[in-house]
Amino acid sequence: MTLAQRRHRLEELADRHYVFSDVLTHLRYTISPSSWLAQRTGFSIAGRSAGESSTDDAGFTSETAAHLETRYWRGRLWQGRGSLMIHRLHNVPSVEARWGGLMEGKSFFGDSLGLAVDDVYRQTRYYPDANDFDLLAEQRLRQGHFVAQSSGWWGPNVRWGLQTDYAWRRETYDAIGPAGLPGTMLPLGLRQHSRGYQLQLGGNIGAAGGVHAAYGYNETDEDFGADAKDQDSKTGELELGAYVTPGVADSLIVRTLWKVVSFFVPPDTAFYTDRDLATRLAEVAWSHRYSPAWSTRVSFSYRGLRQVFVSGVWSGDNNLNDIYVFEPRLIWQPAPKWKINQSYRIQANYLSYDVEKGQPQPERSTLYRRGESETLISVAPLAHSTFELRYTYRYEDFGPLIWREKWNQQVSWDRRSHLAGGKWKARPHPAWEIAPGLYFEQKRSYNHQEEDNQTVRVPRSTFVRRMLELGIAWRPANGRDDLQVSGSRRIQRSSSGPKDISDWVELTYRRYW
Repeated sequence: MTLAQRRHRLEELADRHYVFSDVLTHLRYTISPSSWLAQRTGFSIAGRSAGESSTDDAGFTSETAAHLETRYWRGRLWQGRGSLMIHRLHNVPSVEARWGGLMEGKSFFGDSLGLAVDDVYRQTRYYPDANDFDLLAEQRLRQGHFVAQSSGWWGPNVRWGLQTDYAWRRETYDAIGPAGLPGTMLPLGLRQHSRGYQLQLGGNIGAAGGVHAAYGYNETDEDFGADAKDQDSKTGELELGAYVTPGVADSLIVRTLWKVVSFFVPPDTAFYTDRDLATRLAEVAWSHRYSPAWSTRVSFSYRGLRQVFVSGVWSGDNNLNDIYVFEPRLIWQPAPKWKINQSYRIQANYLSYDVEKGQPQPERSTLYRRGESETLISVAPLAHSTFELRYTYRYEDFGPLIWREKWNQQVSWDRRSHLAGGKWKARPHPAWEIAPGLYFEQKRSYNHQEEDNQTVRVPRSTFVRRMLELGIAWRPANGRDDLQVSGSRRIQRSSSGPKDISDWVELTYRRYW
């Protein structure tokens, strides 16, 4: 049982302020190792202000949850879960109900069989305009998901699997006036249904490797009501993969995927944008352990996104998006109390439009590049004390692609980022634990301009973020009491935006019987 929980959040952005506080009491009863009941009750207050407009809110909170599980009937796993959350704030109340179930076991043919269903209903009010508290909107959401799956073995080395699923989602919105009376329904809403299946095959190649293959198909239908932006789709996906472990210290993983999504737009929609989006994916990862204290991992991936429009009116948007990522990583433990994790990431994103190939000054074909280095150091100088240090440097640039027998980049801007921080975890007493942390981040962006036949970097923007966090825990030897206090303060400022301050404090006390 959690006797009391106190949470407080303060956010400030320019002339907008948001304050939220609540006090909650928890009760949890364990029926068995896998079944439990829980109840949380409390009181909440909230305040919002933007310029001369402000509003206050208060109300109670009640959350009830249950999780039941048994294997009594035919040896199968039967699981049921549900929850009801009610936040009765005066202006922006919300209600959410969830339920679900799961069954896993053997079918009459001896293979594995599973069924699962989940359903959610949510009704909540909110402020559509962050600067105006006179108008409220209400959202009603209903969504669910049903899954049936089966799997088994063909012989000693080949495993098969089949899964089918059906999902649905419905959203409606209403406008509510200052007096709280229902207004007209907003021209927003959504009805969405999707259904699909997936086939899987996998097998072992001796004791040193294996292969797998999967094919999936899915259809989705959308209906936005009066808002003419419906878009139906059909998706087919084929995946192949293999892994090899030639020795205790080596492993190689290869994965490739082909996927095509066809979008269909009804004739009465404002834009005829039927199109196909094809995805090609290839991933290779190799790991090697040189010694118990030194290991490496190198991975490379390629993702190609090809978009082709059916209508000739939109054929100018046909494009190819190629993404290359290279990631080497080194893990080194020079001493029992030292651990160093050094990683690098190099990424290049080529976006090219067919119609611009050969043009001297393309408008939309671009290249984005990013290089990143991250160092994590963990030091444990004492038995009950650990320091974690982190430093990340990131370089990014972006610009148009120029076609001169091949694509060449002309940089428009670049950005350099530094993130440094550390956290100290200490246990000065067997019952006490403290964990303070401090982080600093800085980003500087520069535009590239031509002056006197030279490229000049001109400052564009600066972003600075500072964050201080602290956690304190008290757990006496009796194992029945648990007191936790955590908090953070984040201050961030941008040369192109207002100062943003966010504070968070949470106090929780639990008592077990």
